[in-house]
Amino acid sequence: MKEENNRKPGGRKLSYDLRVRLFEEVLNLCDKGLSYDEIRMQIFERYGVWLSKSHLSYWVRGIHVPLNESYNRVNLSPSPELAIIAAASVSDGSIEECVDGAFFDVKMKDREPVELIAGCLAKLTGKPEPYHVGKLGDGRYYTEIQSRMLYNYLRDEQNIIYLLHAYPIEFIRMFVESEGGPIGYITKDGSFRGCICAYNTKMQLLYEICN
Repeated sequence: MKEENNRKPGGRKLSYDLRVRLFEEVLNLCDKGLSYDEIRMQIFERYGVWLSKSHLSYWVRGIHVPLNESYNRVNLSPSPELAIIAAASVSDGSIEECVDGAFFDVKMKDREPVELIAGCLAKLTGKPEPYHVGKLGDGRYYTEIQSRMLYNYLRDEQNIIYLLHAYPIEFIRMFVESEGGPIGYITKDGSFRGCICAYNTKMQLLYEICN
């Protein structure tokens, strides 16, 4: 009992950034099947913060979340859908943080890949319908999600590389859809050659794709 009394309290006495970090950690541990007691102990060992079971229950059930934005809980377990989102984020998509929150969005000239991404977002967030696909004034199609959880995940380049290796077909297909495509040419001897090309400023990512 003496040890528990000396533990730091959770909740609003903590900084906003730490509350968000703890919240995401609790959800990840819950997804792994840990009990509330196991989650409390792991949080304390990692952060020195002792959370009550009621606090955990509120977070897990979505009754209270420590975020000042509309929160979308995203299943970040490796999957083909997450690989598609990751590929889009380093091609025609973007992740950004502004005063309104943290976002992932994609803008492409073809509607079909955007609809695929919208469906993937729905599956990862557990929504019954795909996310909205709209059309911009320049003719491009777009979809977006506001989620700090996804934003933080996609910021880590190692997560992107991992998904590329785990689901190469889904990742490369979306990447090439955005950043390249098939090309053909006639050689000096008159024969036809064809290949698939992709362009990107991330050299390490291109290296991993080619190898």
